[in-house]
Amino acid sequence: KLDVEESTGNEIARFQGANSGSLVMRNDAANVFRMYAGAGDSLGFSGGNVSGSSHLGIDASGNVYVSAGKFGVGNAATSTPSHLLTVQASGGSGLARFYSTTATVTDGQAIVDIRADDNANPVAYDLLKVRQGSEERFVVTGEGDTTLKRWTAGNGTGANTVLTLAVDDQPTGVDMAT
Repeated sequence: KLDVEESTGNEIARFQGANSGSLVMRNDAANVFRMYAGAGDSLGFSGGNVSGSSHLGIDASGNVYVSAGKFGVGNAATSTPSHLLTVQASGGSGLARFYSTTATVTDGQAIVDIRADDNANPVAYDLLKVRQGSEERFVVTGEGDTTLKRWTAGNGTGANTVLTLAVDDQPTGVDMAT
């Protein structure tokens, strides 16, 4: 058992190696325990017996990165994430929000940027799919074809295509009134 207590200052422990990298642990005035790397250093965490590389890191600018494995947020943080980034919630609030507080959005600036660099075979994938359960509601293919669907009126099973914009840019759709 190791007990470290500082009664006269906020800095509890400082670790410094031969290469000048340091780690400081302190209890600040607001009773928040803080752990940080020295000025200009990054803070890295690794799983297993790994030296020289970090699986999770925080650089000197405050940027957080995951360099290996998958990252889970919410309920996905306690299970095995299924994708590189998995965000999962069981509560009633929204799952994610992308919000720009910029007063004027610059021409060409994207609030959300979805990108695939596979130009060799764009027909092989969908760039974006929005689903409700297993039903697709909105799809953008790698070629740019866009399809919007809605629930069928009546018993709520299946979906009707409302609008499809194909590669030739000729919109086609279904009149939902008929």
